[in-house]
Amino acid sequence: MAQFILPGEFAESYKAFEKYPLKLVSNESHSILELKTICKRLRERAQSLLSDQNTRIPVKDVADDGTALKTNICSDDDLKFWLGDASIPDSQDSSRQTGQVATKPDPRCRFISLVNDSVTHPLKISLKSLQRLLAYHQVSPLFLDFLDVYGSQWAKDRELRFSSFRTETCLINSEAGSIVDGLRRSGRRYQVFYNLKSVSEKPGNAQSGIELSWKIRQSAFHHQFDVGTGTQLWIFGDPHEAIKERISNLIPEQRNHLPKFDTVPASFKTSLDVHLDIGHWSMTGWRRYIAYLEERVEKLKLYYLEMGRQSPIDTDVLIEVQGCEDKTNETIMTLESNADNLESLSRFYSELVQDENFPAKERDACIKAVKKACSRIRELVYETRMQVRRAKILFIQLIQSKAASRAEGLSATMWRQAENSAQETIAMRVITVVTLLYLPPTFVSTLFSTDIVKYQGDDGPSGAEMFSWMALQRWLQVSLPLMLVTVLATFGWVWFDGLKVKAKAKRLEAEFPDVFQSSK
Repeated sequence: MAQFILPGEFAESYKAFEKYPLKLVSNESHSILELKTICKRLRERAQSLLSDQNTRIPVKDVADDGTALKTNICSDDDLKFWLGDASIPDSQDSSRQTGQVATKPDPRCRFISLVNDSVTHPLKISLKSLQRLLAYHQVSPLFLDFLDVYGSQWAKDRELRFSSFRTETCLINSEAGSIVDGLRRSGRRYQVFYNLKSVSEKPGNAQSGIELSWKIRQSAFHHQFDVGTGTQLWIFGDPHEAIKERISNLIPEQRNHLPKFDTVPASFKTSLDVHLDIGHWSMTGWRRYIAYLEERVEKLKLYYLEMGRQSPIDTDVLIEVQGCEDKTNETIMTLESNADNLESLSRFYSELVQDENFPAKERDACIKAVKKACSRIRELVYETRMQVRRAKILFIQLIQSKAASRAEGLSATMWRQAENSAQETIAMRVITVVTLLYLPPTFVSTLFSTDIVKYQGDDGPSGAEMFSWMALQRWLQVSLPLMLVTVLATFGWVWFDGLKVKAKAKRLEAEFPDVFQSSK
């Protein structure tokens, strides 16, 4: 192992790795209180976020000769040896160490996968190993925000809505402890943090009756690039090792990759290629998933057309409509967050190469690489936005389906109200007819005070005739004509208003023939 002088600040920072991120060399972006809060949060989350058992950290290094070396680290001791930490605890004072803490230069490129079985499972790395790894490479604590989405304590992906893009850049006036020549660290570097999400199929089980389903998967990405030496580091939060497989295809072990990393511009271009490959991964499955949702919605629409008018909508169907609506909203949100992060990535690199502190010698070559990469990123963003538009159309169709079910219930309610109104109308007609028949005679009796039949009290003459034909004749002579006039006037009025309504209907039918024809 190589022997070289390390800056005291870096050595002390790494020796205190178990206090990460409190002892990082460069911490100007975070206050002490903020760092203490992050450190406390990491320890609280360690039980559900990280796993001390079955540790496995897949690593791929691109060596100086361009070969890709792959290994799996299965313990903290393995990690310590792999990093080149040759220190050992002092036999007399265990808090002190002897030997160098760094004896191996950083490779030209390093890929580290923090894997787990799913988003809700813990990462297969211990707290001590994670702190050692992040402290050795001086990774900003911003990365912990992105790792925090894994290992849910409730076994549910509650952080699916989390989306962010963060950066830290230092191209000039680096901290003294950041400049480690033996490790190929110039101190002039940038760090990028973001997350993206894809969707994949979960095969069904015919025996258990479980149908094909889909699962949205998210990965977290950390990348740092040294613009002075061209070395680069990648750390992935990688459920199901999906990103690890893509890196294996992009940087296979059987080839020599020296041309991709032998100069700063070449290494810079290679880093952009990795970003692009990650962007393509984020588009995986979305087109087929939206087609799957569209097929489900079409089946629901056919159900409404065939069954909706004949019987009430089944509760299970309404639940399925709500489920489709939730999945569609989730799809729109996820795709829009992917598009936003890809646009932020493109904007960051466009501004980076135009920074006056970016190395002038490599600027022109890097600008060309960024222009080409940004053009391809824009294509990815356009495709993502196109899928968003498809999902929004699907959402509108779902809203229309729900409106149809509500209209069905509303129609039934209006029908019942119309039935009740019809019964009330019949009753009112009876009352109206009786009123028309009795109103004129009552009026005449009141007006002329006719006594057709008169009853005498006990003091009246016994056996006296109390019925008057004359009064009856006069009453009939006035009441019958008046009744006839009243009935004729009433029904004439109703007939005249009916003619006016029919005339108005004919005018509307002539003006809007299509509407009236479809309702017949």
